[in-house]
Amino acid sequence: ALSAAALGVVASSPASSAQPVAPAHSGFQVKVLATGVGGNINPDDIAVLGKDVFVGYQNGVGAMGEPASGTGTTTSTIVEYKKKKVDQTWQITGKCDGMGADASTGEILATVNEDGNSSMYAIHPATKKVVHLTYNVDPISLGGGGTDAVSVINGKILISGSNPSSLTAPAVYSASLDETTGVTTLTSVFADNATATGPSGSVTLGLTDPDSNAVVPSVSPKYAGDFALVSQADAQVIFVNGPGTAGQTLTQLPIATNIDDITWVTSTAGSLYMTDNSSNTVYQITGTFTPGTVFVDTASDSGVPGTLSTLNLTTGQVTPMVIGFTNPHGLMFIPAA
Repeated sequence: ALSAAALGVVASSPASSAQPVAPAHSGFQVKVLATGVGGNINPDDIAVLGKDVFVGYQNGVGAMGEPASGTGTTTSTIVEYKKKKVDQTWQITGKCDGMGADASTGEILATVNEDGNSSMYAIHPATKKVVHLTYNVDPISLGGGGTDAVSVINGKILISGSNPSSLTAPAVYSASLDETTGVTTLTSVFADNATATGPSGSVTLGLTDPDSNAVVPSVSPKYAGDFALVSQADAQVIFVNGPGTAGQTLTQLPIATNIDDITWVTSTAGSLYMTDNSSNTVYQITGTFTPGTVFVDTASDSGVPGTLSTLNLTTGQVTPMVIGFTNPHGLMFIPAA
């Protein structure tokens, strides 16, 4: 892992960082969007539908759905923020660790229990309807654990296969939802030991921690139109061209330290939204952006903890832009209206 000193920053310890700090040269401003709703805690993943921001609060629930210590709660709360104010909330059973939006259906898709006992929910904000879907196959039976982040690319729903116990487990699933029967059919897109092109040629992957994912926009300087999978503990991003097709190809980008989430800037004007899981805070970061810039955040277990950083898609270098967060998790860019 790359140290904070090696990156040219002085990162104070999370306990001493009352307020994140954006260097003057970065041109960014940090604001608090929310600090929890009705006692909900541990904000994690973020999804965007239109201009509305959806945040999943885990409320201390365990990674396999175990009741939260002290409170006994077994539900996560999904909060919809419309124009920075709470619009709607939903309770779903389990620990919500992954979310995505399907603009074609107007749904928010949320997965629960990333280590095991996993399933997913389809939330319809327009009608307030919530549908619980079980999987046609238990990921554990495939050498996996649970499911995590969700992205929709070219009409295809892709879900990270988290906490694998075997390298033959699916790293990414394609998901087909049947909300009438309440079943989601999972199909492996590629395994944790798939072959990819690395910096020096062909490599056999050994992914141990598939986590966040994203769709690479057309403005990206590299990998435009690909699906990107962050394997957090392995400190790498896997770019998939043509995911789920016969001609799909994988490219491995090793990165300087382990990151949690990833997003691309698509406009000069807009905002980054980021959750801090341990401080129960959702931040809005504004400034003048360069389209195609890749932002990542680093959680408390990173070699450079508690930062909002940029990522170089050629070298894998991580450069902090804002420091002093406690435990960043979800990250998303939304262009200005």
